[in-house]
Amino acid sequence: MTLLVDEFNSISRFSDESQNSSEEISEENLTKKKWEKKDEELPIFLLEKVDFDYPSDFVAVCVSNEIMYMGCSNNNIIRVNLKNPSSFDNITFTKNHTTPLIQNLFLDPTGSVLIIACNGNENFIYERTKKSHQKATKISKLKSKTITCVSWMNTNNSNSNDGVYSALIGTKDATIYEMSYKKSPNFRQVFQLGNVDKIIGIHSQKFVSKKNVYYVIVTTTNVMYQFVGGDTIEQMFQAYLTTDPEILELPVGIDHSEFRISNKRHYGEEFSWLTESGISFGKIDASEKNSHVGDTVISGAKFVSYPPQFADNENENENENENENENENENENKNEKKKASYPIPKSLIPTDFHFLLVFPNKLIAISKLNNQLVYEQSIQTKKDGELIGLLFDPISKKIWLFSQKTIFSITTHNEDRNVWKIFLSKGQFENALVYCKNSLEKRDQVLIEHAKFLFSKRKYEKSASFFGKTSLRFEQIALKFNSLPTREPLKIFLSSKIDNLKDNQKAELTMITTWLLELYLQEINHLLDCEMEEELQKAKNEFQNFLLDHKKILDQQTTFNLISSYDLLEQVLFYATKTEDYERVITNHINRKDYHSALEILRKKAPLAMVYKMSPSLMFHAPHLTIEVWKKIQTIDPVKLLPALSRYDASCNPKGKNDNYDIIYLEYCITVRENKQQTIHNYLLTRYAQLNLDKKLMRFINPVNNLIYYDPVYALRVCLQYNKKNGSVFLYSKMGMYKEAVKLALTFDENLAKVNANKPENKELKKKLWSKIVKHISKKTNDPKQAMEFLKESEFLDLGSILHFFPNFDCIDDFRDEISRTLKNFTLKINQLHENLKDDRLSAELIRKDLNKTRKNSILIDYSHKCNICGDSFVDRDYYMFPCKHSFHIRCLTKEMEDNFLSHSLKKRIRKLKFLIKEKLIEQSQLQKNSNQNLNQNVIENQNDKNSLNNLKSEFDHIIASDCVLCGSIVSIIVEKPFCDLEDPKFMNSWKF
Repeated sequence: MTLLVDEFNSISRFSDESQNSSEEISEENLTKKKWEKKDEELPIFLLEKVDFDYPSDFVAVCVSNEIMYMGCSNNNIIRVNLKNPSSFDNITFTKNHTTPLIQNLFLDPTGSVLIIACNGNENFIYERTKKSHQKATKISKLKSKTITCVSWMNTNNSNSNDGVYSALIGTKDATIYEMSYKKSPNFRQVFQLGNVDKIIGIHSQKFVSKKNVYYVIVTTTNVMYQFVGGDTIEQMFQAYLTTDPEILELPVGIDHSEFRISNKRHYGEEFSWLTESGISFGKIDASEKNSHVGDTVISGAKFVSYPPQFADNENENENENENENENENENENKNEKKKASYPIPKSLIPTDFHFLLVFPNKLIAISKLNNQLVYEQSIQTKKDGELIGLLFDPISKKIWLFSQKTIFSITTHNEDRNVWKIFLSKGQFENALVYCKNSLEKRDQVLIEHAKFLFSKRKYEKSASFFGKTSLRFEQIALKFNSLPTREPLKIFLSSKIDNLKDNQKAELTMITTWLLELYLQEINHLLDCEMEEELQKAKNEFQNFLLDHKKILDQQTTFNLISSYDLLEQVLFYATKTEDYERVITNHINRKDYHSALEILRKKAPLAMVYKMSPSLMFHAPHLTIEVWKKIQTIDPVKLLPALSRYDASCNPKGKNDNYDIIYLEYCITVRENKQQTIHNYLLTRYAQLNLDKKLMRFINPVNNLIYYDPVYALRVCLQYNKKNGSVFLYSKMGMYKEAVKLALTFDENLAKVNANKPENKELKKKLWSKIVKHISKKTNDPKQAMEFLKESEFLDLGSILHFFPNFDCIDDFRDEISRTLKNFTLKINQLHENLKDDRLSAELIRKDLNKTRKNSILIDYSHKCNICGDSFVDRDYYMFPCKHSFHIRCLTKEMEDNFLSHSLKKRIRKLKFLIKEKLIEQSQLQKNSNQNLNQNVIENQNDKNSLNNLKSEFDHIIASDCVLCGSIVSIIVEKPFCDLEDPKFMNSWKF
């Protein structure tokens, strides 16, 4: 048998190499271009200018909860609700200052409390409430201090309704203050960092896993401090008066460094720290294990350098902004100086996968994963002013950019579109698959690269599972694994391919599963030859699981042929059982004479059709077991088992058993299951007759309860065929064939003939049957005395009916007594007839007198007498009056009878009678008009018409007025009358479709 592997090899030989290469291009590269083109339609970041015009330049801006505060160079602060940017408020905080004072703004998450840091070591606080005042108040307790950063705490309670706020404040002289605000702000110093640069960032938060335990991260220009512990902020910092905090130190710092905290979905908090040489970022692990004094909450810190190409771009933009009239030598010196210095961003905002960086005249985005530039947008500094910084709204999650003159909004579009590429290039295939999302093309490319990588590392089995999920040509990969010395990778590839094919790809599924089937068979065959029992059993289990999983895909006949070709009978039976091919299983058991197993399958699993089909063979070989199985199947039809019952052979009974198992089962069906099928009864009757079981036969055809379900004609034919005379006589009699019954009975039992002669109800027939018996006896014995004994037994025979059977006799002595008895009987009968005639005459006379009396009866009615149906009087209208004194108009009674009592045929007759009566009345009126002409002839015709009219009226009266419809016996008709008149053709036609 040609293997499917060879078929795949032959297929590949027909493929042209150039065609293969072009298909590989379309498989691996063409799909790649499609999604790349889609993703390039929109940039990852979109910069849009906010339509807001203000005459003064911006110095500092902050935003939260869709509320933006803008500090201007004219010392005004503008408050804008971004949900309604057309209206804004001006906030005044100082007077008589012509130089810019605002240095920085700090806003709480709700957008209600604003801290203003100014030049000259002055600080102000502004709170917006329902009774808002538009003026900020000076923070006198922080006099001579410059606020550089603020961390708002307990933001769930920091809302403008309860008036309670809490924050940590960092200053330029490295002092940390705790601010609590209730009605009025309260400031107290909680820690002093010492002789270090200014604090540029601070973040405080409670541990989620432990109550009243805090962690605080403080950054200066080049050092990050970590404080952990305490029930309060103050207690936490007191613990570090004697303990050094965990630090992260950089060699060089920058004056405008920034420290940002971001909440990344599913990953918790992350920090980003803008430094001179790059960006330090990592996770904040606020778990319980890090909640003790001296612990660190920073984990997985990484470092991203600034892209070096920005030095050239920065210099080019700077050169464009230089005055064209300046000296060329001065420009060259400046360019050399700038090229020598590394460009440092002015501000930073981290997103999920990128860092947004601001330079004086451009906004860029670099990837956190590979440090590559993904976005660049230049700004017209002459029009919009120099860029200052980036803002992030922690509530709305929106990003903002502001310059000296303009506010920009930054939106992201499918930010993670290229993340999978980066992970793929790094060989992080699992992460790459996560970010492929629902893109089948992307997933396919990742799986292909992963599979190739594993194959190159000789991890063939893992590679096979991934190759099976790709869209690469099946033949190409199959041949690659087919060339390996082991078959296991090929099996894994085929299994994976089956799992990833669609249900409608039936041809491919069947072909691959069949190939995999043969690989399993080859493996089992090899293990059988090597006598490796443990591995063989494992391979058989795997093979059986494979058959179970793919039985709907495999072609049943092909599978049986393949398994049979390897002579694996056990697997053939297993597959046949699981595919419910019980005929094959049962046939195999019968061939091996394992009838018990065959019958167990037949009873537990096989459908009834299979039971009927396989029963003949089983009934022949194991009748006693077969009928026991039949008895346990409640829904079996015994009629369909007749072919199996006909195969029964008593010689196949177990040793010492002489029972007739077919009769046992038939009797069980009739007695236990109360089977009433005529065919079953007929067959049992036949078996009784065939086996000469006369007693059972007679009990069967003449049951005690007189309920028979066999065919008497068939039973008679069987009894006659097998010479069962008693049965035949009984059946003749049962069918009313008494002559035949008596005739047959006289051949073997005269007493039985007498019994059957008395059965007819017809006296004449009884007399004939008894005469037949006497004739038979007279011919048989020629003895008058014995004939006289018959006369005593039968009341239907007399002496005259039997004398002619004895024509030649000389002595009358034998008949004297019978003659005397007969004459006496005749005398008694004549006297009885005379008495009967007298009684009849008397009855006739009485009836005649009653009739005469009835003719003279009359009923008096009043002129106001009314119809019992309509209630109207009888004036000028014909009516019927009944002896019961109920009376009806003819028309009312006719309608009542037609509606409720008359059948459809009588209704038709009534309508016809009305028509005929009407015609007769018209004819009589015409005859009266012509009475002067031919008088004699008219009189005769008129008399004939009257007779005819009277007959019609009598018939009409008989139908309509034979009985009272209110109290007569006719009322009972209503009870028996059906709801629908089945004789009405209109009604019957209405039910036809």
